Amino acid sequence: MGDDKMFKPTTNIRKTSPFGWRMLEGKVDFHSGIDYSWRNEKGDPILSVEDGIIRKAQVGTGYGNYIIIEHDGWCSLYAHLKSMNVTVGQKVLKYQTIAEMGSTGHVTGKHLHFEIRDVPYNLFWDRYDNNEWIHCVDPEKFYLLKGRVM
Repeated sequence: MGDDKMFKPTTNIRKTSPFGWRMLEGKVDFHSGIDYSWRNEKGDPILSVEDGIIRKAQVGTGYGNYIIIEHDGWCSLYAHLKSMNVTVGQKVLKYQTIAEMGSTGHVTGKHLHFEIRDVPYNLFWDRYDNNEWIHCVDPEKFYLLKGRVM
């Protein structure tokens, strides 16, 4: 992997749910990230996709345990974590282990929910009138637009 390429945020992964509209429990639902399945019985490490600063390391929400990292004008979110080994304000490096995959929050099984929002952290929680997140982008397309490969 060259430094100009983004790698996926965990090892031994399989994408189980793409970004965008999908059917979930009989309803049409917008999925604001990509889900990656668990493949390692001992627990898969979650890795920072770029250098950044931890802006949120939250326990117990719909996202379960989750981490938000602010990068250079954009943010990444890692959700449903079993454990987190970072603190708010901490600087992290690309490839650094930040957490372990889990099944916390609203989930049907152990996986990582990964999002990218193409804004700095102060705009991260903006929503549309229908309560969907405004700044979520498809992580795979985001990196293609940045001239990188996921």
